[in-house]
Amino acid sequence: MAATVTGRNPSLSRAVMVAAALVLAAAGVFLVAVRTPTGQRIDQWLLDAGGRIPKADVPAIVTIDVVSNPLLWLGVAAAVVVLIQLGRFRSRAEARHTLIVTAALLAFPPTAIVVARILRDHVLTRPRLHDWITETSNSAPSGHAAAVTAVAVVLILATPPVLRPLIGIVLGGWAAVIGVSLVAAGWHRPSDVVISVLLVAAAGMLLPDPWREPRRRRVGTTSANGPDHSFERSAVDESPDVVGHIMDAPDKGVARDAGRMGRHQHIGQLVKGHA
Repeated sequence: MAATVTGRNPSLSRAVMVAAALVLAAAGVFLVAVRTPTGQRIDQWLLDAGGRIPKADVPAIVTIDVVSNPLLWLGVAAAVVVLIQLGRFRSRAEARHTLIVTAALLAFPPTAIVVARILRDHVLTRPRLHDWITETSNSAPSGHAAAVTAVAVVLILATPPVLRPLIGIVLGGWAAVIGVSLVAAGWHRPSDVVISVLLVAAAGMLLPDPWREPRRRRVGTTSANGPDHSFERSAVDESPDVVGHIMDAPDKGVARDAGRMGRHQHIGQLVKGHA
């Protein structure tokens, strides 16, 4: 008797491929905009052009300062928890699975910020290719851009699928406005923002979807002389009692047949004795 898992998860394979493509795109932007003279010239020109954008009074939610506002993070955490709880859980195992997914989504934004800062301060370097560019320290990727992109990713995933297109447009516009504000304020070059968005989006592709039904696995028994008795069960709802009941059903049938044969033999012996 052996349990087997058949098939692959095509959704995961596609997500990995898209994530790899996004990482390669981010690496390409860095190599061109940071490591080449022409790229640095264009990046600096865009930075200077962004500094000439007229200042305007905008709501606090679309300003750079919102990233450091604790109310944003508390609101995001509460929204993620509430939205995911709108789903219906058919078993305790699915509820535990949803709890794990919720924790992963809540941990994603701070993790993205920490990784962005490590890459910027300790991994990536910016060569000085032009004497007229005064700011020579590396500023890619942007921690602020990584934060707002990560917030957008987790809120979109926590939202029911039917509302995701609308929420994606709203949150995408919000993140874009803050990204432009970072450039206009002179905090980051445009390439810093683009690299952050690409890297966070790549990592977001690998996050679990709380609204996707658990993948089902085919589990069965194999023998040299008999057919394969198989059934499907949820990958997250594997109750030993249910499995044991199903797997033992053929044995119980054999036991019942043996009992009937024993009773028939006993009756036959009694008849012969009276004869």
